[in-house]
Amino acid sequence: AYITVIYQNAKAELIQLLPNQNQQTTFYKSGLFIKLPDVESAFSFKIQAPFGRETLWVFASDLPSPELQGSYLDDGLKKLAGKMDSIRKILAMHPKSAYGEASLVLHTHARK
Repeated sequence: AYITVIYQNAKAELIQLLPNQNQQTTFYKSGLFIKLPDVESAFSFKIQAPFGRETLWVFASDLPSPELQGSYLDDGLKKLAGKMDSIRKILAMHPKSAYGEASLVLHTHARK
């Protein structure tokens, strides 16, 4: 499947983790474990303020996803323009025969 991964932080900013400027190919064989970020990735996750609800979205399709509007950050990730509802519609309506999506909600907070 072709994979698109989007992270929504506590400020509701949408960051496209895959594909990114350093990892353009996003086709993965069934059963493969994908680590984000990879050891060789130019980005990492830092848990810092503002804290709150954050969501990781994963979209899979038998065709590559369309290019999403946004601007690239220094680490090669893309900050997306628009809201998650409209981005989900764009990805779901792209012509294909197989499509799936999943999300994971995280709640971040300061160390106690």
